[in-house]
Amino acid sequence: MKIGYARMRTRDQEGSLQTQQTALRQAGCSKIFQDRLSGA
Repeated sequence: MKIGYARMRTRDQEGSLQTQQTALRQAGCSKIFQDRLSGA
């Protein structure tokens, strides 16, 4: 089983998170963890 990790620092990068998740799925990841961090 492949596990992926996607990270987003700001709300402006929402599209980036989706792009990362798509790439991880295409790479064969069956479980994807994600972080949504704030600069505050």
